[in-house]
Amino acid sequence: KESKAFQGAATALFRDLVDPTLANSPNEGGGATFLFSAIETSKKFVQTDQSGDYNVEDSALPSLFAGAADSDAISVFGRTVNGDGRPQLDEVAQLNAGDAVLVGFTGAGDALCEECDFINWGFWVTGEPLSFKSGDDPVSTADALGWWVAGDIVKDVAGALPDIGMAYYSGTALGEVWNTLPKHEGPARYTATGDMSMGWDFAKRSGDFKVTDFDKQNVSGYLPSGIDFGGELSAPGVPTGKPNQFGGPLSITRAATGRTDLIGTPGYALGSFVGATRAGAIAGNPKGVIGNWNIGGTNYKAGGIFGGSLKPQ
Repeated sequence: KESKAFQGAATALFRDLVDPTLANSPNEGGGATFLFSAIETSKKFVQTDQSGDYNVEDSALPSLFAGAADSDAISVFGRTVNGDGRPQLDEVAQLNAGDAVLVGFTGAGDALCEECDFINWGFWVTGEPLSFKSGDDPVSTADALGWWVAGDIVKDVAGALPDIGMAYYSGTALGEVWNTLPKHEGPARYTATGDMSMGWDFAKRSGDFKVTDFDKQNVSGYLPSGIDFGGELSAPGVPTGKPNQFGGPLSITRAATGRTDLIGTPGYALGSFVGATRAGAIAGNPKGVIGNWNIGGTNYKAGGIFGGSLKPQ
């Protein structure tokens, strides 16, 4: 297996609109971009408390890599616009202070999914909060934590992805939660996990995506605790010739007794198959799936990543 060194990474953060259905919603979105440069990886970053602060300690994890972005590598923007069908950041703001760190893992055992050494994943977090000024607005501060996942995405062409048959994947959905539900006694912001599964029909180019028992520790009532969410995801009807991608709407389908008002809360997932394989002269089922997801309502929002490995049929 070829060994590759982490060279750096770039990411963009988009701020939620107050009302995304309005063209001129207050704050008009905006966000920030981060350019991470590689740093030495004999250290590990350990969360110390619920505030999100991280300390650096010695690490013996060979699969760990990291990057850092100082204020010169961070740009803040005051507005979000549509460009080529995708959101774009506009109106550069003045950044007064701030930095961020990115931490990644190669596989990291079975933490995300079984035998997933072909997947890289991790998190990035602001260290010193961003202090910035946009236009005539007063100085604002912001901190953020996000999750990311990456792999060798299979190209959506004949001979690379199967065009018949079924495949089944399972792993973990991991993400950040913003919970202001009545009677919730813990912190409003925290990390939670759930069990992810997906069955995919390559002939129909669609599949059933599910996350079960997400956030069991905090969405509680009478057993079972936590929430389930999912939906039917699909790829374009014909091969695109580009790196494969599938997606579709989600909704919460089950919630702990006492939290049934969450049922129907909408969301979305976007993913890709990674790790091409061969079955003789034809394409075999990809080794895994990766992607991102979100769900959100008035008092409960969550978003993050998923990763799953191929399971025997």
